Amino acid sequence: RVLIGRPIANTQAYVVDGQGGVMPLGVTGELWRGGDGLARGYWRRAELTAEKFVPDGLSGRSGARLYRTGDQVRYLADGSLDYLGRIDQQVKIRGFRIEPGEIEARLKQHPAVREVVVIAWEESDNDRRLVAYVVSDTDVSDERLRDYLREKLPEYMIPPAFVLLDHIPLTPNGKINRQALRALAENRDGHRAAFAAPRDALELRIARLWEDVLNTRPIGITDNFFERGGHSLLAVRMMAQLSRQIGRELPLALILQKQTVQALATFLRQEVEPQDTSPLIAIQPHGRKPPFFCVHPAGGSIICYSALSRHLGIEQPFYGIQTPGLDGVGQQPLTQVESMAARYIEELRRVQSEGPYMLGGWSLGGLVAFEMAQQLRRQGLEVSFLALFDSYLGQSTEIDDDALLLQFISDISGLYELDQSLTEGSDSPSRTIEESLRSLLQEVVRKGCAPPDLNLQQLRRLFEIFRTNVRAMLSYKPQFYPGRITFFRASDQIADISRDPASEWRNMAADGVEVHVVPGDHYTMLREPAVQVMAEWLKVCIELTGSEVETYSL
Repeated sequence: RVLIGRPIANTQAYVVDGQGGVMPLGVTGELWRGGDGLARGYWRRAELTAEKFVPDGLSGRSGARLYRTGDQVRYLADGSLDYLGRIDQQVKIRGFRIEPGEIEARLKQHPAVREVVVIAWEESDNDRRLVAYVVSDTDVSDERLRDYLREKLPEYMIPPAFVLLDHIPLTPNGKINRQALRALAENRDGHRAAFAAPRDALELRIARLWEDVLNTRPIGITDNFFERGGHSLLAVRMMAQLSRQIGRELPLALILQKQTVQALATFLRQEVEPQDTSPLIAIQPHGRKPPFFCVHPAGGSIICYSALSRHLGIEQPFYGIQTPGLDGVGQQPLTQVESMAARYIEELRRVQSEGPYMLGGWSLGGLVAFEMAQQLRRQGLEVSFLALFDSYLGQSTEIDDDALLLQFISDISGLYELDQSLTEGSDSPSRTIEESLRSLLQEVVRKGCAPPDLNLQQLRRLFEIFRTNVRAMLSYKPQFYPGRITFFRASDQIADISRDPASEWRNMAADGVEVHVVPGDHYTMLREPAVQVMAEWLKVCIELTGSEVETYSL
C-alpha cells in the first residue's frame, strides 16, 4: 500500500469520477488538487494546461482552479489517501477499462506476496490478456491468488494467468524487463503444481486447440476453459474449429457442460452421434440448492446465461432451455408460447419431478417462463420463484419479414456490441433479405463474433428461429397469474423502447411484482460487469424462497 497522506493546510484534495463528481469514502477515482500554491499551468503548452487545469466547481471559490493529477486514489477511513496507480496506465479489455495498478495493489495485500507486476499483453484480433507475475515468500498457488482477488475485485479484473517467479527480471538500468516477462508468460503461463498432461491423441488435439484460441500454454486436461481466460466469443470460435477438425457438428452449449479438456474428450470419444435432442442444457448441474431453470430469448440460444450461472456459485444448479432444433438436429422451433411451455415442462420434470420450481428467463424467455408457471400451477404443482429479466409483454400486432429482419440485426448488434449502423438500409425496399443477411454475416465474422466458416444457410436458419419466436411472443395472450413475480429491470432503456415493462406486469400478478433495478441496458445486464450485480440480487431472492434440498441431477 502506498499512502499519500492528507492535504496540508490551505490545499484541497478531491477524489472524483470522470465527470468531476466527488466519490464516496473508499471508492476509487482520480485525484484533483487545488488551493494555495497551485501552478498557473504548463510552460508554453496551452492545450495541456486547458486539459489538466480545470475550473474549481467544488470549493465554491470564484476563479479557483483544480489540477487533474492522473493519479488513481481513494480516501481511507482515517482521512489519508491510498494511491492505486495511474489513469494513463488503464487498458481496455473486451469493453472494460482496467487499471493494472489496482490489481497489483490488491495482490500486494496478500500475506504471501512480496512483489507483483500485472501486464495486459496485446493478443491477436485486437484483444488483450492480463498476466500477473508474482514473487512469493511461500508456496502459494495461482488458484489461491485468484480466489483471494475474487473477494476484492470483479471477475473481469481477475488475471486468467499467473506466473510465479523467484524475482522480477530487470534491465541493466533497473527497469522491469518486459521482454523477459513476455517470454516467461509464453513458456510458463499460469504455472501449476498439479499440471495434468494429455493422455491420448484426442486430448492432445483439444489441448493444442485451446492453447491457440486462448493464446496461453500449457493447457492441462483438468484446466477449465473459462477460468483460463475463455469467454463467449472465444467459445464460439473454439467449438467451430473443433467441429471442423473432427468432422462432426457440435452444439455451442456443449462447452458450458464440458468445460475441461478431459470432460470434452470423454464426450467426443462416443462413436455414435448423441441421440438426446432435449432442449434442456445442464449449465451447472451440481449443488445442494433447488435448481433454477432459465428459458432462451428470441435468438434461441442459452449461451447468454453462462456468466450469470458462474456468479451464482457452485452450490446453485442452473439449467438452460434452448429452442428445439437450434443445433440443426432435425427438430423445428415451436410456434406458440403455450406449446413451448408445455414441451419445456416435460423436459424440466425429467430433472425435478415435483415442485417447488424456480423459473426465469431473459426477454422472450421471461414470457415463456411465465406461461410455464401458469401451466405448472394448473397441474397442481408449486412454483416458488418466477424471475423475469427485462421481459416485455407481447403486443398483438402483425409484423412483416422486413421488420423482423431489422429487429434480428438490431438484436445481434446489441448482443455482440456490433456497429448499430448495420440496421441502416436493411429495411430498404431495394434490398433483399438475402443481401441484408449476407452483410450481417460479413460483419459478425469480421468482428470475431462468429466462426469464420459460418455460412449464409446457417445464419438464415438463426433468423428463421428468431422470426418464429418473435411471432409466438406477439400472438401470446397472457392470463392473470395467481402468484408473485420478481422482475429485474435494466437501468438504461433501449432508445426505441418507451414502455416500462415492470409497470405492465403489475397488472398480471395477484401477489404483486417485486422490482430490482440492475445496471446496464437490455443487452449488457447479462454481461460483465453488470451481471455481477444482478447475480447478487438473484442469490438473495433465491435464498428467500426456501431451504437447501438434496441435489437434483439428470
